[in-house]
Amino acid sequence: MDPFAYHLTLRIVDDRLVAKTVAERRRLARSFLERDPIFQLLTFRGVDTHLHALVAALARSAAEFARRVEISIQLALGPGAPFATVHLTPIKDQRHLRSAFDYILDQERHHGLSVDPLHEAGNLQDLLGLRLVGRFTASHVRTWLPRVRRDDLVRFLPDGALTPRELGLGDLPGLADAAAAALALPDLRRKTRDAVMARAAAAIIGREVAPPSMVADVLALSRSGERRLQGLEPSPELLAAVRGQLLLRGR
Repeated sequence: MDPFAYHLTLRIVDDRLVAKTVAERRRLARSFLERDPIFQLLTFRGVDTHLHALVAALARSAAEFARRVEISIQLALGPGAPFATVHLTPIKDQRHLRSAFDYILDQERHHGLSVDPLHEAGNLQDLLGLRLVGRFTASHVRTWLPRVRRDDLVRFLPDGALTPRELGLGDLPGLADAAAAALALPDLRRKTRDAVMARAAAAIIGREVAPPSMVADVLALSRSGERRLQGLEPSPELLAAVRGQLLLRGR
């Protein structure tokens, strides 16, 4: 019987770091999440010199997924060296699947690191509704790992993360970054549709706690730019993700 899932381990041939900054970690996340969802990606995490992923796919498809991710990373980050041959570990049964899932999400603790506590270079944020790019992975997890609950996921974040509270003026400095994070963008300075909608969502949430002029300053908006944003309607999911990102940053 063929294995129904594989744990993938990717690394650069000389074991150099792939993503060293928040912006690079978000580009890394997109390299995983923008591959074709047919590969049934359940989770991934980039920590230290290794990248891990878990896909519910046969060996050939798992290897093809890794190949596409590696090409995307080379284009997005140009690490300066090729990837080594991907290591594929077959998943033996349902217990092994859950063990591999938890192991990948817990990579920082496993390596004794704390360089990416908010899981920018992974899909935990997507599983929790804090980022929209990889929300399809939440559907895959519900299908393949139905016993995974929200509390099981939150425990991989720092203590106190996502504790419900009212947003206030103290959240404004992190507003732009929270909006960028909700769509795995390096920042909000671009003119892409994602960046425009993220700015619109940030402006709406910002005006709930501060005067429009203050929000415009925080988001570096001109008066005309602010008016243009007022005609846009970000999705409820994007607004919720930005609010969640603010909670994540303001604990």
